[in-house]
Amino acid sequence: MDTKFLPASTDPDEIQWIMQLASDFSSCDAYRQYALWLDKRDRQKADFIRAVERAFFDHRDAGSFPTPSSDDEVWLNSIGFRLLSGILELNLLSATKTIFTWTRPIVTIRTVSTDESSLPVGTSKFGGRPDVPDGFVWPKCNLGPMGFMGQIAFKDIRHSQATARFGLPADGLLLLFVFQGDGVQPGVVDRHGDHWREIEGLTRGIFVNGGTRLHRHTPEVELDEWNELLPCCALHMADGLDLPEAKDTEDAVLIAADEDWQVSDLRNKINQAEHWLMGYPVHGRTDNTSPGKDWTGLITLGSDNNLGWNWCDGEHLDVYIQRDSIIDGTFASIYGYAS
Repeated sequence: MDTKFLPASTDPDEIQWIMQLASDFSSCDAYRQYALWLDKRDRQKADFIRAVERAFFDHRDAGSFPTPSSDDEVWLNSIGFRLLSGILELNLLSATKTIFTWTRPIVTIRTVSTDESSLPVGTSKFGGRPDVPDGFVWPKCNLGPMGFMGQIAFKDIRHSQATARFGLPADGLLLLFVFQGDGVQPGVVDRHGDHWREIEGLTRGIFVNGGTRLHRHTPEVELDEWNELLPCCALHMADGLDLPEAKDTEDAVLIAADEDWQVSDLRNKINQAEHWLMGYPVHGRTDNTSPGKDWTGLITLGSDNNLGWNWCDGEHLDVYIQRDSIIDGTFASIYGYAS
């Protein structure tokens, strides 16, 4: 089973139209222009786009949304179908502008167990052995050698909306390592002495420039049972959308709209992924785990039976990155928190 990425469209021109929609879902004119462009290419899709535009902007009625004739869930979500219909179903019209402001493109990720030998060196995967340059030294933290979680090859997602929105590189490989132990995961505190002190350095990212010669690396250090090599999984990735938890935003409009968890319900409608890249965090048991306002979500990893991942009894590991580390292309400042 190979790693693959499913874009909202395989037509580069159509991708630009969809990106224009996603940059401002409040623009009815963007839907109309997209429909006009589709008229000569796919009349059925053009009619569907017009029906979505009328249902949301004219009728303001969830019941008037068209029934999708396409089973292309990636396209439906990317054009805002789930988002717009969900806003009406959940009675969130008063917060529409704010919701659109916070909506962001992501890359959704689903794991598929596979034989590592079937995957080319340098492709995206979770588990298995890392693909690294010559001279690589297995990373350690203060508690010992770290476990390899997986790698993202940016060339695999170079046509994603998230790559365009966040300025991700078109090539290069990001390796992710995490240390775990008995009662120890990223974000825990040291309970021996000052129990409020967080254990540092339990999550590490290593970026390898595109074009670098790589080999599949067997650890030269002994890994304990918590950090041993994991079963290999190919990744099925796709364009998607995400919304934050309202309480994380400090946005009064969004927080008020979420009084009965409507914003959370809307998020669940548009993002049902197991894992995702460049989205918002999930932290059911704690307050906002972000290190600061100059940090953004890099990757969220859910608990996953294919890999044996179990973050805080079935929760998530949120990995953040300092925005400057994306801009300068180093991916050096990374922070993880499991909750």
